[in-house]
This record gives sequence, C-alpha cells and structure tokens, in this order.
Amino acid sequence: MCDRYKQNTDGDALAEIFRARRRTRKKDPYGIALPGAELPVIRENSAGRFMDDLNWGFTPHWAKNDKESRFINARAESAAGKPSFRDAYRLRRCIIPADGFIEWDGRTSPKTPYDITLSPPQGFGFAGLWDRWTNPATGEFKDSFAILTIAASPLLAPYHDRMPVMLSAPADIDRWLAKDTTPESLADIAARAAAQPLDIRPAADTGKPAKVESPRDTAQGSLF
Repeated sequence: MCDRYKQNTDGDALAEIFRARRRTRKKDPYGIALPGAELPVIRENSAGRFMDDLNWGFTPHWAKNDKESRFINARAESAAGKPSFRDAYRLRRCIIPADGFIEWDGRTSPKTPYDITLSPPQGFGFAGLWDRWTNPATGEFKDSFAILTIAASPLLAPYHDRMPVMLSAPADIDRWLAKDTTPESLADIAARAAAQPLDIRPAADTGKPAKVESPRDTAQGSLF
C-alpha cells in the first residue's frame, strides 16, 4: 500500500521532464503528498499530453456520490477486471510524478518510517488510473486517481508486501499513457517495474497534510 509519497520538483520542471503542458495551479513542489490532496498528474489524449491537478482518492464515475469508493491504490494484477477500475484501466491511465514514497516497517514498535526511492535517486512516475465523477445536481465534476501497486520486490518485502509501480524509462511512460497499448504490455510494464534497484533509508519526515488549492476550473474538462 502506498499512502504517502514525495513530490519535490517544481511544476515547470515536471512538465518538461514528462513532456506535458502544465495546467496545474501550483508551481512549487508539494513536498509530502497525502490522500485527499489535489496533486499533479500526467494524462494524454488526442490533443496532447497535459499535467493537471487531480484528487488522490479514486471515485468511479458511477458512484452515487464523491465520498464513495475513494481508493488510493489499485492492484495491478486485478485492476483490469475489477468493476471499480476496469474502464479506467482500459481508457484512463495516468502517470503521477514523484521522487519517492514512504513506507512503515511493521516489524518494529512503533513502526519505523522509511524513505524509498529508485537507486540512484531520480524522479519517476507512478503508474496510475483516473476517473471523473460528475455531480448529478450541479454538473460539476471531480477528477481523481489511484496509484497502481504490485507485489513488493525482494528488497522491499521485509518492510511491506506491496509497492507502487514506479516508471522511469520514457518508453514505459509513453506506453502506459498510450490508448492502444495492449493489456499484456501493460502487465509487462508493471512486472518489470518491480525489478528496479531501490534506495531505502530511515525517513526524517513523514509529512503533514498537503494544502488544497483553489477550487478546480471545470472549464478544462472539455479536453478529456
């Protein structure tokens, strides 16, 4: 499970790294991201690749209200067949820019938090899914996302049994976002991500709730 991650790169740099047009309101880094915050997410459609603010806590488009089914993670092994995620897995994949994530070692009491990054440390993107829930009373919408997870690599398994799918190769990021990528290729991307070397060290800070910026500009929704 991934419920806290680090995003320490400013918005303009993220847009350049992921070759996306920045439409996020906040340029400064978010620091430590927590569920419920609006965070930069990379999406792609026929008009191009964009970086927008999405809420971390996936609400399916068919939910009765935006408080239902707010998943922060989705299992890569089963997302394609789960009612909550199967449409998004097929049509609405995304990349969540990150510099690392925080996990707790349950073997200690109290649990010990660790910073986990790729080795050598570098920026990457979590493989994710997004969906849009529309308020039937007002017509306003909320876009939200979940982070894909896989079984932990042997290096991380002593700390936790799951880990997020971390993509650093531009080719894998492009394939994850592409609409015509086959389910077999998606599964291969997720599986190979678990083999990457990691840097694991005690966390100096586990973070405070991320600030939520001004209300979403619903006009941008016409592009997706």
